[in-house]
Amino acid sequence: MFHKHTIIHTEKNSINLLVVDVNYQHGKIAYFDLNQQPKARKSLSKDPKRSPIRPSRVQSKPLCASIDEFNRHISKYDYLVEKTEYQNGLYIPKQLPKLKRDKIVSERIQDAKDRYELIAPIVEDDEKRYEYLYTNLASHHIKTLSIATGVNAVHIARLLSQYFYRGACLEAMYPNYRYCGCNYQPISDFSENSPKRGRHTTSTEYRNRLPEDEKNIEEFLRRLGKKMFNRISYTQMYRLYDFYYQSVEVSIKGDDGVKTSRKVPKAQSDSISYQTFYYCIKLLEKNRLFSWCIFSPALITQWH
Repeated sequence: MFHKHTIIHTEKNSINLLVVDVNYQHGKIAYFDLNQQPKARKSLSKDPKRSPIRPSRVQSKPLCASIDEFNRHISKYDYLVEKTEYQNGLYIPKQLPKLKRDKIVSERIQDAKDRYELIAPIVEDDEKRYEYLYTNLASHHIKTLSIATGVNAVHIARLLSQYFYRGACLEAMYPNYRYCGCNYQPISDFSENSPKRGRHTTSTEYRNRLPEDEKNIEEFLRRLGKKMFNRISYTQMYRLYDFYYQSVEVSIKGDDGVKTSRKVPKAQSDSISYQTFYYCIKLLEKNRLFSWCIFSPALITQWH
């Protein structure tokens, strides 16, 4: 018996399937193939510094098959079944003032509600939902909704894909900021009382850097890679570092029993500031300590 919100995979990911819906009445199952790379989108920018290809956010639409056909396919493998936890967090970089962070969170929650209301005529109607997932009428329903709302059909299609890809709940409609499926957590927690050096400020409470921070930054740069390091700004690097190394993951169980994971930034007193992060990187640059030669592609796959 199959259940939605589960991942069926092998240890080496020969198959890696996210089940998003199971319809036993009609004997059908809908899923995403997590090994299938989304199609690239052409960039509209002519800036030579920008990559000519932008990665697509999610796959276009869930795949579907009869339950018997699906079972025959996966039975060829020694597979595992795991409950999935969706990372639908409202991550906001902590260097922003609290009032601005609260405002952004409020705006994103409202945006999520607006997006859900847009696709609600399809996902809340049992017949249309079934036809979207399991028949060739998906395009028809999307175009009809586009005409009724005036919203581009491509945008509606993307929101529907995101809705099912990320848990089929309201939280799935939050902005897709840095959604990479990364469950990485820092190796150790900082318990040492280490206030930030310099003049005391009332607006921030960042602490001074510790040896563990320097190791984390070096590891972060190896994961980032030389190509990406040369492409993005230091501010973008800090936001990435803050997301992966200075936040904790909290699991929340919704009314429908679906667990979602939310990245929650650590307190400033348990984090380093952008200025400290920037100083560490410039120090590494000055001393030529970037270890690009030992960069492992296996590391970066954990981020994508």
